[in-house]
Amino acid sequence: MTVKAVFVLFVRVAVLMGLHMLCLGECDDTTMMPCVWRIVASKSDVEAGFIGTNTPFQVFYLDTACAQEVQWEATDGCTVKNQSSPSTIVTCCYPGYHTITPTMQQSCNQCVSVGKTVAVRNNPLCYRWYAVSVNQAPIWHDRDPRPGQWTIETLRVWVIDWTEAGDEEQNNTATTPSQYSAVFTRKFHDNGQRPTVQQVHATNQQQLQVDNVTFNEDWGCWEVLVRIPVYSELELKIMGSPDRTVFACFIGDTTVLLTNNWLSVAIQGQTAQLHHFAGYPTRVVQDPCASHVAILLSQNLLLLTEDGFLTSRNLTLPLHLAQNLSLEVQSVAFTPTHLLLLIDSNVYGLHRTMENLTLIAGLTGQSVVKGRDWCIPPTLHRSHLAVSFNTSSLFLISTMSLNDHHLFSQEITLPLSVFQLLGFMTDLTIEIHDVALDSFSDTLGIAVMVTQNSRSSLVFLQYDITLTSWTHKPFWLDARNINGSVSMQFTSGAGKASFLFWDYKRLYFSDINGQYGAFTIRGSDSTMLTTSSSDFIKQVSISPSGDIVVLLSSNRLHYSIVGQATLIDLSAIELPATLTNLIFDQLGNLFIVIVDSENNNSSILYRRWQYPLNIEVAGMLHDLQIYCPFRRFQHTDPASMYYLDIGDVVELWACLTYPSDDDIRLQVVSSSPGLLDILEEDLGAYHPGWLAVNKTLTIKSSLKLSSFTGDVVLEVGPDQEDFGCKEQGSMVAHLSVGCPPGRHIRVRKPDTCLHFSNYTIPRNAYLEFDGSAPQDIKVVDYDWSAFTCPIIAHYQQPFRPFLDLFDHDEYVAEVNTNYVVTEEQGRTDFSYNTSMLQAGCHTLAPTLITNRSEEIIATDSYLDCFILNGTKDSAALHRQRYSVLNRTGVASVIWNAERNNSIYQFTATVVDPRYSFCRLQAKFAVLVYGHPAEEQLKPVTQVSLGTFALVTFALLLTSYLYFRKGHIKKLEQQLIDYDTD
Repeated sequence: MTVKAVFVLFVRVAVLMGLHMLCLGECDDTTMMPCVWRIVASKSDVEAGFIGTNTPFQVFYLDTACAQEVQWEATDGCTVKNQSSPSTIVTCCYPGYHTITPTMQQSCNQCVSVGKTVAVRNNPLCYRWYAVSVNQAPIWHDRDPRPGQWTIETLRVWVIDWTEAGDEEQNNTATTPSQYSAVFTRKFHDNGQRPTVQQVHATNQQQLQVDNVTFNEDWGCWEVLVRIPVYSELELKIMGSPDRTVFACFIGDTTVLLTNNWLSVAIQGQTAQLHHFAGYPTRVVQDPCASHVAILLSQNLLLLTEDGFLTSRNLTLPLHLAQNLSLEVQSVAFTPTHLLLLIDSNVYGLHRTMENLTLIAGLTGQSVVKGRDWCIPPTLHRSHLAVSFNTSSLFLISTMSLNDHHLFSQEITLPLSVFQLLGFMTDLTIEIHDVALDSFSDTLGIAVMVTQNSRSSLVFLQYDITLTSWTHKPFWLDARNINGSVSMQFTSGAGKASFLFWDYKRLYFSDINGQYGAFTIRGSDSTMLTTSSSDFIKQVSISPSGDIVVLLSSNRLHYSIVGQATLIDLSAIELPATLTNLIFDQLGNLFIVIVDSENNNSSILYRRWQYPLNIEVAGMLHDLQIYCPFRRFQHTDPASMYYLDIGDVVELWACLTYPSDDDIRLQVVSSSPGLLDILEEDLGAYHPGWLAVNKTLTIKSSLKLSSFTGDVVLEVGPDQEDFGCKEQGSMVAHLSVGCPPGRHIRVRKPDTCLHFSNYTIPRNAYLEFDGSAPQDIKVVDYDWSAFTCPIIAHYQQPFRPFLDLFDHDEYVAEVNTNYVVTEEQGRTDFSYNTSMLQAGCHTLAPTLITNRSEEIIATDSYLDCFILNGTKDSAALHRQRYSVLNRTGVASVIWNAERNNSIYQFTATVVDPRYSFCRLQAKFAVLVYGHPAEEQLKPVTQVSLGTFALVTFALLLTSYLYFRKGHIKKLEQQLIDYDTD
């Protein structure tokens, strides 16, 4: 670095720190602020967090005062295309840290010129992949989309150079490549390049499947046929052959975001336009599960966007839904199935099909409605969707299931007992300031102002919805230290106790370790803003990756990351008078939405631009000399959700490399430690000056809590971090302990069979459902949809069905545990070939007390028979049949039917509670054949046989009487002879 560059850098840091300290202490409206200007880089550079060598980027001077007197200066190695233009292009030829500064003449005293440092690096990955779905259908066309559904889509994929991309490509609205991109893509195709598409953060159940990849010569792009789980927003990673180049540059692996339509159909016919309630501040409300969907509540309008504010439209209702309804909206919230509207202090649910608008009963006099802070997969079947509250009451808004459109409310009563534990007496007043709904742990966070004896304190409570229990945080704030209303939001880490809260002047944190406090500015012991400053906190936004960005009313930014207790000061994004809002997308890109003007209360002019957050932060970290204490942290790319059934195993790994003279460790934090059994294995390695530790986690559901389920956030990361480790954040894995969605069993059956409509059961072969004997035969209509083809079984062969475990349509394993079968029509002409004595029982096992499959539950009571308790009754054990089946056991079904081709309809139910959290049942039918046919005798034959039998009986009887009479006479003669003697 040259002497000039060192001097410029030193001056810039000194000016920044001087202005910063000055404004922290006593900055008022008359103090000169730094001049406002911005850097606009290519998308590939914004993603990378640095400027590529020889890659041009733009600079824009925004202050209107002295705009004609600006002169751009850059350190050696960078060239400015037009130094005197308010907007120009800068290109840096050499890697390193370079400073760009807009300088002014001394006569311009409206603001102070402050430079920015940019990191410039050699980057051989000049190009990126572009992907778009071309045959996409809105997911809400299906009125009740079920978790686990799939959609088949065609993706068009091509290579893009962002410095030469067309306007539609820049806005991510292109469906075909631009002429330049098409030519470029054909070059790569001719060079043997071919894209590979993978789903980012796929669940351990559902992953994208690629069916076919072809190259379209006419369009100049690849067409990829994929099978994708139903989504509203989906991250895909596109990779190619790493050794293919064009013009000595490679294609970088690219993460793209596919989005789906939010509404099912456009509204037909007349509509009524909704308005924002007068006097409420402008703000943006995003859908937590679809970051591209948001509503801008500004002045007198509500604008709905489905593409991240590239376009928008006024939010309207079909006219028939708006009758007798005020159109003034106070608050909105997104749920997986509804848009909640707070109108006239009542809460309405607007279904996404736009077919109905429902007033939620019990919610009157409400002030705010809020949805969850973060997205959770619909497969978790969360029934609690949102909260509604005013200063004195709090309600949960829930539904029975995602397929149930009925919304209902449930009041949550604040507990006086908790306040008494905090030292308050019964004579107190309570005022709710804000409520946050944690997404994963089903926890409510409540900020409550408690007043007693004219003294007020801000108290923070937490309510566990599942356990219906209250806890309080071990801190509170004196109301005299609170500036304005308090807002709060949960973070997305492993602790359900981790959240942020803020008033107009300060930002506070509370983490899982019980620590709390106010954020301070890095390099200063002071908090963000003094009470004398006219500046105030306007918005706090948290990205999915843990970035925290604070927007002040002057449009200055502060930056931090989850887990840190300090903020770094970034430059202003716009002039102080500009109305701005922040939105993060799912990929962590930060966009600035600027509301320019309002036209007769009927339309809003707005625009958006992508803020180069990583580039701005990297420059400030260099200026403040903030570095990461470790060298590298690598880990598993975790799925969006791991579903853990009994016996399922998840393996994760993480590797940390750090200086050998430091003591840095990998820590594992779980939000619900009792739900998991985690085996940790560490393997260390030494390199000169460095230590590396590789940690492997083997995770199972806890055997101690086999009857309990729940959701867990697991976070693995170094115990020492700083802003310099931003790109190497902790590994966060979400695990759901319980029945995985779509898990079920199937009985192996024939694929084809002869069709029949019904069958008959003899009167002596079944019992009525109440256990009584029937009076007639039973004709059963065969349910083909439930039982499909029957299994063919010979009447003399013992029978056991083959059961398989499936996740949706994916085979998992053969079922090798205990199960029972129940005959759905009450048939009694079958039994079991094994006695309890043969099965190894020492005492009588409980038998089925019901023939209804829906009443059978998984229990291990049948195992009690193998425990010797008292005297063993072998005779009773020999008489009693053992009805529990197993693939490797001895018990089987045997048939007692008296006629051929008998039909049995069974339901198999897994009864081993240690096998799965799921209720595993499957229906199947058995057709028993081979029984000898019954001979029907003719009437003449029957009479002849009867006569023959009667004659034979008469002859036998006559012979018996004749011989008996002779025998008696012989005995009498013997007696006479005996007396004579």
